[in-house]
Amino acid sequence: MNMAKTAFLLIFALVWASGPALAQTVYVDDLQEVMMRSGPDTNNRIVLVLKSGRALEVLETSSGWSRVKTHGGTEGWVVSRYLTTRPPASIAFNALEKAHEELLAKSKGLEVENEALKKENLNLTAQAQELGQRAGQFEQDYEALRNESDAYFEIKAALEEAQALLGEQKMRADQAVKELDDLRSNKGMTWMAVGAGILLAGIILGIVLKPKRRRSSFGF
Repeated sequence: MNMAKTAFLLIFALVWASGPALAQTVYVDDLQEVMMRSGPDTNNRIVLVLKSGRALEVLETSSGWSRVKTHGGTEGWVVSRYLTTRPPASIAFNALEKAHEELLAKSKGLEVENEALKKENLNLTAQAQELGQRAGQFEQDYEALRNESDAYFEIKAALEEAQALLGEQKMRADQAVKELDDLRSNKGMTWMAVGAGILLAGIILGIVLKPKRRRSSFGF
């Protein structure tokens, strides 16, 4: 059981170690047009003409030849010295040129975005200034309203105090009028009593002072 397990691990290690080599990606070297043939010999028929920079997958190697496969699935044999594991300079240049174009496009996009951000920043700054001014105006309005509110309450308190004082004064005036009316009524009654007394005294005095008539000799 242990031997079988050891053998299995050994086979797995060999397969794992040979896997990358068999699945290695290579490229047709610079300034080359390589013939892919049906077998590892120049007498075999040409399957494809591979241009420089063509990516291939190495399946196996034998006697200076490599059996390769294109991304399209075509298989054939190529002379190994025409292959390289590093991307050719043409591919690198094309990649760099493409990356440069992408960077230029991104740079232009960033410039446009930067301009848009600048405009947005200016708009936000203007809005912030406007909001600041409005906040200052609101603060002034609030102070004015608070002052007006304080004055209103003060005026209201003074008015209520004046109304209370007026009510009190009115009550006093009504009381004075009543007392005056009572006084006038009492005075009138007094003068009436005095007048009646004088009149009665006059009558009595007239009776008392009235001369008596003398009787005549004739008895009348």
